[in-house]
Amino acid sequence: MKKSKLLTLLSSFSKEEMKNFEKFIESPYFNKERNFKPLYNILKRHHPAFDSTLFTEERIFKKLYPGKVYDRRSSVSLRVIESQLTNLAEKFLVYNGFETGKYVFEYNKCLTKTYIDKKLLDPALKVALQNSKIIDEDLSKENHYNRRLEMYSLFSTIFIQQLKPVENFKHTSKSILYLYSGFIDRFTEFYAKFRTNMRNYNLIYKGDKLVMHFVKTFDPDLFEEECDDDEFETKKLALINYYFLKSHLDELDKDSLMIALNIYFDIFDRLTRYKQFHLFILLFSRCTERIIHDSYYINAGNELIDTVWGKVL
Repeated sequence: MKKSKLLTLLSSFSKEEMKNFEKFIESPYFNKERNFKPLYNILKRHHPAFDSTLFTEERIFKKLYPGKVYDRRSSVSLRVIESQLTNLAEKFLVYNGFETGKYVFEYNKCLTKTYIDKKLLDPALKVALQNSKIIDEDLSKENHYNRRLEMYSLFSTIFIQQLKPVENFKHTSKSILYLYSGFIDRFTEFYAKFRTNMRNYNLIYKGDKLVMHFVKTFDPDLFEEECDDDEFETKKLALINYYFLKSHLDELDKDSLMIALNIYFDIFDRLTRYKQFHLFILLFSRCTERIIHDSYYINAGNELIDTVWGKVL
């Protein structure tokens, strides 16, 4: 039991979480299987290390089943009750995340879907709008594009059922912007890690050719034409990533990096500090990669540093 999944989970629980977990397993709504309080009381005394010499399977069994003989079948009995308590501990972690507000977006998304299933469309729309506000207020999240696509899908479902095609169109037409911006953002992240692992660990991932094929066939003019921008510079952020990737297609292509830099300089003041720093690291890494091959990148890197330094200070 000392190396079990249950003990690994409980070792990560704080004292406050252990207290709340006790209430959780006592609730007949969450626990419909058996009384776990005796086992919990044993575990609580040895939390969080569970490394006492007195903490053995045989001792646990004898305290749970007084008068019964400990034998090979005893381990099976303990594993059953341990597995059931593990399931409760996992449910508690998720529920506790909802209860403490850690997973507000995920809670609202589930609530929106539940309202839609029950044909309660006005409450569904209200909760969906709350989630849109959450996304708008925290653009540093890595799953920013995925979240927008999820919410626009829910908006579309709501407005279709409400027979409001104009509102549906207004929301779903933005989806193409986040769909392609999300692709490019993920491709950029993948390619940056691909290059790092190649350089530092000589590790090669599959997918590199697919990413660069997408970049090669991507039409930035069509992207500009087809997608409306939003108030968060999403379109321009996508283009910075695109031109960063395009500069890797041809090592002699200096124009793409310069275009990316110019877009970055243009929107710098309208970006969050997170985005400013994230893109600086991305673009500066490209300059440092090519410095030993071409002095052009020394000048580009210096311009990047001077511009950002002046704006930050």
